Amino acid sequence: MDRTLKDILMEHGPSGNVESGRNCSVYRLEDSYVKLADDVTVDTVEMYMDALDATGIAYPDTEVWQQDIPYYGLGETTVVHQDAAEPALEELIAEPERYINRIREIGLRAASNDIKIDLGLDNLAFIEGELGIVDFNDQEALWLDEDLALHLMGSHLLNSVNKMEREQGLYSPELYELAHNWKKSV
Repeated sequence: MDRTLKDILMEHGPSGNVESGRNCSVYRLEDSYVKLADDVTVDTVEMYMDALDATGIAYPDTEVWQQDIPYYGLGETTVVHQDAAEPALEELIAEPERYINRIREIGLRAASNDIKIDLGLDNLAFIEGELGIVDFNDQEALWLDEDLALHLMGSHLLNSVNKMEREQGLYSPELYELAHNWKKSV
């Protein structure tokens, strides 16, 4: 990371410069993101990366560390620096049927390894040409040892499909059926 965290905070403030950062402050830099995730530890994020590695689910190159941030009263915070990935949302909306099997595969790989991923469409991205996940640094994005993994992933996916239908005119009975079937699988 070329710019210091102090520079980034002074330029953009404590809330980040990315609106979708609901669970943590997210800062978009030229070719990467910095996330201030005070609700997870470095060990937890590293455990999540190990779990994704074990399942073969793609995610951007990520570094994580703990840092005391004296600005804006942030204090001890987990800092996640993640390479930028190409968001998949536009392609998913344009051609949802093309990606259904890839989304299904990610969900089944995760569930078979007792992992629950927030499969919201806006959390999916292309990492070196492969569909993968970019949000795994907060308590809601990735859970391990989850009995209801398919149900919960289906719920996230169904909520995301419904939201994109309302907000962006997405029409994909296939994605809806996939999400609905996952949700009722348990």
